[in-house]
Amino acid sequence: MKVNSFGVNLRQFAPPLFAKRKEKLYILFIPTSYPSTIPETFFARAEENIRDSFYAYRGGVIGALKKAIASTGYLLHSRQVQGAIFCLAEGKKEAYLAIAGPITAVWQQRGQVKSLVGSPPALGESPEPKPHFSSLPLESGNILLIAPAGDELTLRQLEKTIKSGKGEEVLAALQETLGPKSWGVTLEPTPLPSPEPLGKRLRALGELARKLLAPTEKPEEKPTPSPNHWAKAAALAIPLIVLFLILLAYFQRARVLDSRMNHLLQEAKAAISIASSAPDEQTQREALKRASQAIEEARLLRPMAPQLKEVEKTFQEQYDKTYKVLRNYPIATLTHFREPGAEPRRLVVDGRDIYVLDSGTDKLYLYKLNEVGDALVDPDKPAVLLQKGQAVEDVVVKELVEMAFYSTPQPEAEKGILVLDSSANLYRLSLPWGAPRHWSLASNFSYPDRMKTLDKRLYILDRGQGQIWRYMPGEGGYPSPPTPYFPRAMRMDGVRDFALDGYVYLLLADGRILKFLAGNLVPFELEPLDKPFLNPSALFTFPEEDLEKPKFPLYVADPSQRRIVELDKNGKLRRQFALPEGEEAWEILDFAVDERGKSAFVLTPKSLLLLFFP
Repeated sequence: MKVNSFGVNLRQFAPPLFAKRKEKLYILFIPTSYPSTIPETFFARAEENIRDSFYAYRGGVIGALKKAIASTGYLLHSRQVQGAIFCLAEGKKEAYLAIAGPITAVWQQRGQVKSLVGSPPALGESPEPKPHFSSLPLESGNILLIAPAGDELTLRQLEKTIKSGKGEEVLAALQETLGPKSWGVTLEPTPLPSPEPLGKRLRALGELARKLLAPTEKPEEKPTPSPNHWAKAAALAIPLIVLFLILLAYFQRARVLDSRMNHLLQEAKAAISIASSAPDEQTQREALKRASQAIEEARLLRPMAPQLKEVEKTFQEQYDKTYKVLRNYPIATLTHFREPGAEPRRLVVDGRDIYVLDSGTDKLYLYKLNEVGDALVDPDKPAVLLQKGQAVEDVVVKELVEMAFYSTPQPEAEKGILVLDSSANLYRLSLPWGAPRHWSLASNFSYPDRMKTLDKRLYILDRGQGQIWRYMPGEGGYPSPPTPYFPRAMRMDGVRDFALDGYVYLLLADGRILKFLAGNLVPFELEPLDKPFLNPSALFTFPEEDLEKPKFPLYVADPSQRRIVELDKNGKLRRQFALPEGEEAWEILDFAVDERGKSAFVLTPKSLLLLFFP
């Protein structure tokens, strides 16, 4: 293949000595989105991962390309890297193409123009990539053009461009069309040189064998060998020579790999040592980043090496210490939601009382913890405090939408549960539990996305109107119209949750946390984490008696990264609680932490869990 390119580097790989495949491989990876912490060397390692997976596959070419792209897509997804990929496997008479993500392949074949256009998702956006495949014969005159994916007009331009001449001319026309800041690649099949006749090659090998095996001095008396003698000698020598060369190449490659592996492990150990002794967190994190890069490269070389496992263990211990990660703590499954149609939505915990609002069954359940605090009393028979169709005074309860816990300070010291239905009817259940009461509520919201209280004031998050509505208590509920918390409406499409402690905290889907006082934004600088928040789902804290001297942390549920993160009220990291794999991919709907920070109740679509923090 003859390759021309601008703006990118198309990597070419020949089959390794002991590879199960003999195709030549061309790989182009174009990153489109990745965290700033990803090193540039990671992209080269991703391409090499494709190479290794491809040459290790025993089946057909398309199957090998599919497996290679799938394994690399999972690697990219785990590191939050997205991009486009082009692979070409060059056989003897045919080339096989594979693309994924925003990339286009156009080629001219016997006067006809054909194309292969990548489509979403990008490689790495999903753990299961969806590549596209095709093939083309390796004939002189066929030109393959690789360019960024565009709309239909851009595709027509590419089809027109590929007819403009040979590879260099096509590439120049493409650069003029797309601009110098874009990129493009052309590949042209080149005719293979005619192989030497078999007889000539055998004679050359025989001559080599004769020179290797012939004695340095002519014996005094030796009969002239017959042609059959030399043929037999060559037949014996040739396999031995080939075997010797293969073994030599194998041991040379093994020595090179061992040397590189040892160098990487020593580099990782040195960086871990620096991280363990560095006085400041910034130096520790930079050293761990270098160690991580060395370990990743070593993992590609010898993933099962025992010495690598030892370094990985040491690295994980130092990593957890630096980033305050806590693991391997007890987790109890308190109950499973097996009722048909169950869709648990909200969770409130008050001492040993646990309230779950289920918007599928439209019921409010009360569970009780046992005296020890590690299991429920009658987990399959919770009390139903409120449900759809129930008559409360002169109102019939509609679909249950939201729930909030309220309490008032001394001397009143009243507490209870507020529940909102789909008709904006508000119900109060207060201790000791008796019949629920219907409370008045001056509805002013488009939809109650989240509802919480502070003292006895009611706050309703309304993303549709870009506002948090604040209700002051009055006779029989909240009869007066609410006041807007923010001076003007805000864009709240990405708001996932909010929390109150005297300040108002907004949790956004992109991982940011905004802090407000009296409707005005105040400084809140989130300390850089080892992994940025990825679509966090919930926020939790307790009211503060003194905003200048806060006692309680701010907790963030980050199920995509399988963790709950504990921050102080200025955004500094305090602890990270790693969640083990396997619990419904940790789809955290709601959660609550006890005041001492020793345990957390977690609500998932199928179960209620209790985490005992160390």
